[in-house]
Amino acid sequence: MKILMGTCGVRWFKVCEYWIDQVDFIDKLKVKYMNHQDALQKLQTFFLERDYTHLLIYAEDIIATPDMVKLLIKDALENDFDVVSGILNFDFRTNWLSVNKTDLSNVNVMYANQYNMLPIDYVLGDGGFIDECWFNGMALTLIKRHVLEKVKLYLPYRYVIDNALGLWMQRGTMFDLSFALQLKQHGIKHYIDRRVFAIHFGDTRRYINLKDKKPEIQFIKASKPLNL
Repeated sequence: MKILMGTCGVRWFKVCEYWIDQVDFIDKLKVKYMNHQDALQKLQTFFLERDYTHLLIYAEDIIATPDMVKLLIKDALENDFDVVSGILNFDFRTNWLSVNKTDLSNVNVMYANQYNMLPIDYVLGDGGFIDECWFNGMALTLIKRHVLEKVKLYLPYRYVIDNALGLWMQRGTMFDLSFALQLKQHGIKHYIDRRVFAIHFGDTRRYINLKDKKPEIQFIKASKPLNL
């Protein structure tokens, strides 16, 4: 396996970047201060132009330990999963998780409660640590190369016009839902490991401001071997 870890961000909380930097056993690409669609396209293009076998998406607003990352890598290695993810809290105001089993193909998704992200299905689920899901927030997700040759991470579910990034613009949103729909279209299964339960900061949009921020891409080579 040759893995690239990618983080696309517009906030870059210090505590989150600390944990991102602890994953020093795989190459990393940090794409900073771009709208999410452009950032994801830069990341996917960088990946496909090189000989990586897997892409690990690690969101900018989560805390996941290196051991969690290694668990996902072991899952992919031992089971040859096309897509495997951790799970996260949706925010701190609800008991929702970032994952569900409900096929939303025929639903016009507008609101978070339509996802039916109930933790009892995953935290207390029977049958071992591995489970299949339909949707995952894609905040900590390991994806095999052939999947990324078929699906576009940067394809949004819908567009909005707002100044949520500090500048008025049309921007794509809900890339994780678009990813789930594309996986279904191609018959690709998405698995989760319930042992990998990371912390998501929730709604931190008020900390986003791209005004006067210069887009930046940082490539960091692995400094240690991957020991599983």
